[in-house]
Amino acid sequence: MKSKHIKNSLPKAFIALVLLAFCACSDKKESVQNEEQVEQLATPDAAPVSSVKEFYISNKENISLAVVTVDGPSLNINVGGEMLFGDLKGEKRKYYDQQNQLVYSVKHKAGESFKLRDKDEKLLWKVKVAGDKVKIANNEEMTNPYQINVYEEGRVKLKLGEEDRGSIRYEKGAAMMEVNGTYFLRNFTGSHAPGVLMISEMDETEKFVICAELAKLGK
Repeated sequence: MKSKHIKNSLPKAFIALVLLAFCACSDKKESVQNEEQVEQLATPDAAPVSSVKEFYISNKENISLAVVTVDGPSLNINVGGEMLFGDLKGEKRKYYDQQNQLVYSVKHKAGESFKLRDKDEKLLWKVKVAGDKVKIANNEEMTNPYQINVYEEGRVKLKLGEEDRGSIRYEKGAAMMEVNGTYFLRNFTGSHAPGVLMISEMDETEKFVICAELAKLGK
């Protein structure tokens, strides 16, 4: 009788074990699913990487003179509160004011040079980029050009022919750069822009447009 009782109990015990294992497996699966749901809720979608870059020029009183905004092909300049909107078509960018009037045009040549013209297409400045040098002249032939050099040790130098016209030093990697106590630049580190700002014969807004175009070229 005892042996028979044991035999009758075995199927029941086996069924009980199977049920316990099934319940444990179901609980574990549900727990994993809940953890995955919590993780998905806790992890926000990655923010899209912005392509917008901004460059700032201010005076010694920290009043904004120009803010250059590069957004893909778009290049806009806020000059003392007045906007210049750079509209690129092919190799030519036309700058319009807030009244949609043409102010400047800039025509590029394969990233090697560009020409700044006024609204009547009169040449103002021709800019030639060659390695770590930028040359700027007020004529097509590039006669007697300004030359801007950027040096590894953190120095920007401006020359007109063989004549030194100015130089500045800056701390490598620093966000701010000062140009003769007149201009204070942010995000222009390693740029040729300080040399442009040292050209006293150039109209100030023209300086900002050329600085913007160089910033767009990574110069």
